[in-house]
Amino acid sequence: MSTRSTDGADVFHPKAVEPPHDEAAERAVLGSILLDNGSLPSARAILTAEDFYRTSHADIYRAMLQLADADGPIDSVSLLARVPASIGPAVSRLLDGIPRAANVAHHAGTVREKAWRRRLGDALQKAFSLASNGVDLDEVLKGLRPVEDLMRDGGSLGGRVLRRYDAQKKPVGRRMITRELPTSAVVLEAGDGGTGKSYAALERAHAIAAGIGEFGREGVNRDPYPVLILDAENGEDLMVARLHAIARGSGTEAQLPSIMDRLVILDGFGFNLDSDSDMAALHREIRQLEPVLVILDSAAALHHRNENDSIEIRGLMDGRIRPLTRVCGSCVEVLHHLRKKGGLADLDNGAQRVRGASGWVDGADEVFVLRAAADEKIIIEHPKGRIAGSSRPFVLRKELPPPGCPPADGRSRIIDIGSPEAALNKAGAARLHIFEALAAGSAIEAGELDERVRRAAGCSERTAREVRSKLEEEGLIRVIQQGKTRLVARSEDVDG
Repeated sequence: MSTRSTDGADVFHPKAVEPPHDEAAERAVLGSILLDNGSLPSARAILTAEDFYRTSHADIYRAMLQLADADGPIDSVSLLARVPASIGPAVSRLLDGIPRAANVAHHAGTVREKAWRRRLGDALQKAFSLASNGVDLDEVLKGLRPVEDLMRDGGSLGGRVLRRYDAQKKPVGRRMITRELPTSAVVLEAGDGGTGKSYAALERAHAIAAGIGEFGREGVNRDPYPVLILDAENGEDLMVARLHAIARGSGTEAQLPSIMDRLVILDGFGFNLDSDSDMAALHREIRQLEPVLVILDSAAALHHRNENDSIEIRGLMDGRIRPLTRVCGSCVEVLHHLRKKGGLADLDNGAQRVRGASGWVDGADEVFVLRAAADEKIIIEHPKGRIAGSSRPFVLRKELPPPGCPPADGRSRIIDIGSPEAALNKAGAARLHIFEALAAGSAIEAGELDERVRRAAGCSERTAREVRSKLEEEGLIRVIQQGKTRLVARSEDVDG
């Protein structure tokens, strides 16, 4: 049955049942664009005029697109000149509630999901009508095609795939995707703001999709494989600009179109890991692409749980993130901020080193920590993992881009070749050598550990002790007293 909304939206639905829509979200999208014309590209990447339920809203959105295409300002005066007089009151109501332009992608995702639900209901009702009226079976099957198309499209992610792809087979019989990332594992990559987590993850994704080694090393797999990134941190323009910079730095610019066919970026703004519909859409994308790596950037923007509750966060890791590894054996890399908002002072008061209590670390198979050092160096620590010790600690020299701006070309290169003492100050090198010494999972007597670290890092015994004490304060290692002997082990080995 076809009915219309009060202002003319034509939809199919059972009699007396209001079709899915969110009028407040539609107004928020339009109001955000009116408030900040610069937010239109974000909405345009997600919505068409036909996604709006209210005809008045669809007409306003079309007028906004026309003004933008003509390089004109989008304001109330310009809109009223382009829409019918009857829609004037709708224009004046757009700023009710003072929408925030920063939320336009979230509200646009809501509008798109409601439109998808309406179209699905429409297609199902038409298919049901064909099946009920005794038409030829072939015609019924043809009537189901729009339903199949809608199910493939999803619609609840709130964004569009920036690049489509042809699924490729994953590396057969390989345990490692890269030198640091195992298959079917949950990997936590944590770091303070500005340490280049997103940039490093994108470099790795590019290397996998290009079939080259990351960070200037030879890769463990020489064939290119698909990668999926759920981005709620950077946005399409910055991600694509960074990819071009990385390609220039690695000499793959000529192959970038084919690389981007394998590197799929999903708009994650407004995505919620606790939403069943969002997760169903993400599972569909993973099944279709069969990526070897799924990157969630960043964790804090993809959930609404209390990050200071270990039980809640561990439940998120075990119940929502880890199942992503089981869809097709992908490694899932979770990017997250290193510290709580309180900063360094919190650490001295016993706060968790990784923001979100211990649930993030406990729920991960591998943990990498990025720490900024002088002269554009990034220290990569590996304090936890089943592959810890399989490769030595390393240091990157990165051209960290200013916020919002990628460098002319992306050049991240390992500069220490497994010898951090050659690239870091004594304390930084001592820190990494402690992780290396404890990587086998066995406890080491404190004095023996200090002596090993002193020799390897070329530091004083006092520096080795001070670094060990700091790691104990941060909760990464534990000191166990057995009689007169003091043993040192990784916290995960003691707790396990």
